[in-house]
Amino acid sequence: MLPSIFSPNTYYTLLDEVYKMVNKDKVNVLIFTASWCYPVVAIDKSPLKNKINKYHIIDVQENVLKNCVELHKPDSVFDELPELKTFCIPSEKMDKVIDNDYDIVFFCPPYFDLESYDGDLQNINLYLTYEEWLDKYWRKTVENSFNSLNKGGIYSFVISRQIDGKEIGQDLLEIAKEKFEFIREIKILPRTVETRSSNQYIERYESCFILKKV
Repeated sequence: MLPSIFSPNTYYTLLDEVYKMVNKDKVNVLIFTASWCYPVVAIDKSPLKNKINKYHIIDVQENVLKNCVELHKPDSVFDELPELKTFCIPSEKMDKVIDNDYDIVFFCPPYFDLESYDGDLQNINLYLTYEEWLDKYWRKTVENSFNSLNKGGIYSFVISRQIDGKEIGQDLLEIAKEKFEFIREIKILPRTVETRSSNQYIERYESCFILKKV
């Protein structure tokens, strides 16, 4: 089972709710973590495609990004899709490639060491302790996101409140609040699942945290 309870439908519902908080007809969206291509399905196959000028996806799994590009195809010649660009780079280094003209940052971050994939760019291979991961991965990602967002832009992420005894949701939120103003929390119904990479059981209590650049 996946650590996150994300699905394309959940992704669409939450992203559409975030869109309503930005005072623009059309927005530019930055997404880091490709979430098994859910963003492409949620945007391209929904009314969101008419509300987004462009969306850029950051991830360290090149094969997943390639799948995102493959999925980003119109259903007909009359179907217009927003611009999609993908970047295979860690989010803590994304300032080297991204624009500074986004209205929304929306994503589901990694769960520290609960998942492991191939590739040297995985943050669990770079930051060996939780504290180092919070500082060098998360704090830098927050800073890059802040710099990339327009004033009044929304920074939003979905994360469990707790994993493996760590208050990961609150820890990430407190660091995000160093840069952004906290707006609200949308709670997602809990459930209990077993992670794919271990035998740990997690009480599913995920939240979508929404913050704003003021």
